[in-house]
Parts: sequence; structure tokens; C-alpha cells
Amino acid sequence: MPVLSLLRWISGYNEISVCGRFPERFLNLASKNGVMFWKISSDKEKLSVCIKRCDTKLAEKLAKKAECSLSVQREHGLPYLCLKYRHRSGLLVGAMLSAVLCCMLSCCIWNITINAPAGINEYEIRQELEALGFREGIIYRQDQIRDIETKLSINDKRISWISINVAGTNATVELSAGINAEKNDQKNENAVSNLKSAADGTITRISVRKGTSAVQIGEGVHKGQLLVSGIAELPDGSNKFYDSDGEVYASTYRTVELTVPKSIMTVSTDGINSEKMNLSLYGICFPVFFSGTPDGNYISRIERNKCSILGQDIPLKSEKQSFISYKENTTDIDIKYAEKLLKNRFELYRLFLSSDGKTVILDEKAEIKEDKNCFRMKVYLTTEENICEKSYITIKGISQE
Repeated sequence: MPVLSLLRWISGYNEISVCGRFPERFLNLASKNGVMFWKISSDKEKLSVCIKRCDTKLAEKLAKKAECSLSVQREHGLPYLCLKYRHRSGLLVGAMLSAVLCCMLSCCIWNITINAPAGINEYEIRQELEALGFREGIIYRQDQIRDIETKLSINDKRISWISINVAGTNATVELSAGINAEKNDQKNENAVSNLKSAADGTITRISVRKGTSAVQIGEGVHKGQLLVSGIAELPDGSNKFYDSDGEVYASTYRTVELTVPKSIMTVSTDGINSEKMNLSLYGICFPVFFSGTPDGNYISRIERNKCSILGQDIPLKSEKQSFISYKENTTDIDIKYAEKLLKNRFELYRLFLSSDGKTVILDEKAEIKEDKNCFRMKVYLTTEENICEKSYITIKGISQE
């Protein structure tokens, strides 16, 4: 068995040969006196066995009693290895320093894994942890980790709770996103609110689920006007309060103005001009190669990779930085090219305007003019949109926001 073989190697053992008329008698005496032996083999002239290093002298005495001669053929194990290199003190010192270094390094954190939910950037969390002193290569204490958890959850309002779990030299950071307490999420059963107009327009559709409508289809409204009231008067003269809910669509008008300068800046790149690569082992950085930064303007791109063995991260990381040079050129454009740019920008605005699914463009008129330093496009839009805007109200005896 591997464990038993390892224990025998640590304590040391000898491979001996026994010659004589009755070698079997030696085996009986050895077994009777507690001498362990294994790997027994024999031929016509001798008997070969392995015994512990500490039983060698007793085995010699038992061999004489059995009228046999005993000789050590080979010596195995750690004691003999140390005896062989006893005059080479550097090996012993190096082994001791290696053991101390391994103990020190095992007390450090060499891999930090961050499990961040959607909406929270892992790189930003790593930067915040480093600012609080939690980085790869530190010797951690449990009370220090608890302090870091508390400070990070207080400093970053996006985090509702954080847990740092350390297993050996690996640390895992678990995060949970905080709840953004907006007004619309602060409802309760007793909230009272009105719906007011967010823009000027003409009412086209009304859908009220809670509350009392204060406008009619075809009526013109202005910004801030009451659309749906959260207070309803009952036939008996009493009032009932609602948290108003519904949609009021109106035909609205807006003007969008976009400009493009007559001279625009263009950028041309030459590809990757140079690269720099570093290897980081136990937090110590070693440069592999560096071809120098390009002249003039350039941007850099950094690519970081972790190394792993059998799915387990090891404290070896590579960082590759690429430098890309570029040139800036000034180009004069004509009205046709300007019109193309302006229309592309308006298409982006159209997508943004219709992204919520509640705004529909009914009609549009565009005009492009050339000014002294730019081309200007004005677009007159007729849209249909939900103009409701919730407004909480305060009533004595009613609990709301």
C-alpha cells in the first residue's frame, strides 16, 4: 500500500540476505521476537528479505543463533538519504526555508473570485476591495474580512449584502444587488395619488383602472394638469381615496434639433503596433517582453488571464497589453454627407423615443439648413404617448409616501 510504503521509507529499511544451513529457522526466530519482514525471496544459496532499520542489530543476533550469516545488501529510506548528504548543509537550509516559505504562502490569499449580479461591474468591485486593502497576496484575518464586508456594503449603495468566503488560498466574494427605492416602488395599501399631465397635448385615449378621470377624449391639456384624481366623492357625501392607476394617451407635438459641424474629425488606425506581456506569480510581476510604446497618439488594450490546473486556479496570471496607434484627420463634409449623418442620428433618436413601447410617431416633417459652422436639421414630430405622471398627495389621517 502506498501509505505503508511511505512510512517504511521515512523510518528506513534494509534489504538483507541470509545464508546458512537452516534459513527457515532464522525466519521463525525473527517472527517470534517481533521482527517484521517483507518481500521474501529465496534461491539455492540465500534467503532475501526486507526489515526495518531499527531491527537490523536484533536480526544479526538471531542469525547467529540459527547458525546463519547475515549481510546488508541495500539501504533504503530517509535516514540514509540524510546521512548521505550530511555534509551538504545548503540542502538542509534550503529545505527548511522552503518549508517556512510554504507555510507563509499558505496563509495568503492568491485567488479572488467575484460573483457579481447583473448591473454590478466585477472590475469596479475589485477596485473597491483593493482600496479597502483586500487584494491578492495579503495575509488575511477573519476580523479584517468582516470589517471589509461592512465598509463595502456601506460605501456602495448598489450592494444590499456581501459575503467573503475564504477556503485555503482562494477567496470567493458573493454579492446581492440592493433595491433601488424609487417612488413608484414605495407603494402601500393606503397610498393616495393623482395622475397629472407630463406634456401639452390633445387627449386621444383614456384607460383608468383606479381613480376618477378628470378629462375627456378630444380635450386639450397642458403640462401639470390633473388627468385622474385619487379622490372620489360617493353619493352619501363621503370620500374614497385611491392610488390612481391607468393610462391617458394624447397627441403631442415636439421639435427635435440636430447639428453636424462642417469639419469633422476622423481617426485612422494602423493596427497593433506593439505589445507588452507580464507574468504575475504570487503577486510578483515578471516582464516577459516589451516592444515599446508607439510614437504619437495611441490607445491601449489590456487582456488578463488566469491559469488553472484541473479546474483549480493557481497564483499565476498573465497580462497582455496591446498598443494601437492612430491618427486624427480633419475632413470637410458637404451637405449630402451631412444629411446622411443627421438622418442616422435621428434614427437613433427614433429608437430611443419608441423604446418604451408607449410612444408612437404619427407624423414628422424635417428641414435641413446650412449655417456658418454647421449643418442643422429640425424635425417637427406629432406623436401619441402616455402623458400620465404619478403625483402622491398628502391627506390628514391617510398614510402614504
